[in-house]
Amino acid sequence: MFGPETLNGEAYQHFTNGRMLIERKHNGDDETALAEFDKAIELDPNYANAYAGRADAKFILFVRSGSHTDVSEARTAVRKAIELDPKNVYALTIDCRILATYDWDRGEAEKECRKAVELDPENEGSQRELAFLLGSLGRYAEALQTMNKAIAIAPTSFNKRSRGVLLYLSRDYDAALDQFRQVSRTDPLFTETAFWLLRCYHMKQDQKDGFEVYIQSLERSGASADEIRSVREIFEKSGWNEVLRHIADNFGTRSMLPAGIYAQLGEKDKAFEILDDMCERRAIMLVTAAREPMLDPLRDDPRYKALMAKIGFPEPR
Repeated sequence: MFGPETLNGEAYQHFTNGRMLIERKHNGDDETALAEFDKAIELDPNYANAYAGRADAKFILFVRSGSHTDVSEARTAVRKAIELDPKNVYALTIDCRILATYDWDRGEAEKECRKAVELDPENEGSQRELAFLLGSLGRYAEALQTMNKAIAIAPTSFNKRSRGVLLYLSRDYDAALDQFRQVSRTDPLFTETAFWLLRCYHMKQDQKDGFEVYIQSLERSGASADEIRSVREIFEKSGWNEVLRHIADNFGTRSMLPAGIYAQLGEKDKAFEILDDMCERRAIMLVTAAREPMLDPLRDDPRYKALMAKIGFPEPR
């Protein structure tokens, strides 16, 4: 998928290590991947794929940091990679991601993604990025077909979880649950599935299983016995909605999940506070806001329609 593109064997090894970490996505992998890509660049300053890898890692780090400096450095690295190799599929793919989720220019993003796919149909990253883009536009049949191609090329936990996200956003909750459960069974260290499972269970009104998934996520994150006992007491005494409120109140405001929870609880002002903050920060997952089922209670609110128009979804549904 990614040819050597360098005569420096050590640089290639560092690049390969970085790619493995980017795909594995265990805690701390992204920072380590960035260091690997930087080492590859240090060893070979003309290594286009290494610059694309640096852009990939920097943009992933932006998701947590919210630092626009991370995006600026990602964009600089992408441009350097394309300058070195205009047909570099990895760089075109990351360019697509930045255009779609940060610049909100989905027309140009689709051009870059399709260019990458045409150059190398066996590149799972470009197939996955195109699938995400199509999903954000509500083109689910095409998105799932494209994601299935990515999984056929590379059946990683991240690709399978990504397919689950598309199924969830298309409101096929049972199929999404099957996909997320499969990832949890085969890769318990992959921590990104728990709150997607919780969303599915909530939308199916399966409070018991939703609660158990949340408890399992607390246990895996190293929560204390007292904290877990406290959450169980909330559920037993006050019910599922109060557990949701506990999750939202403790989750922070950097994610779509608390916005969705507050929307489900009827606390629209709190939901819009988070969405407006995400818009200001250009948070990557804001692109799912036009399709996120948990935001359904907001759709008739003029503030929601204004937000969708601002981020390039003039006809939300």
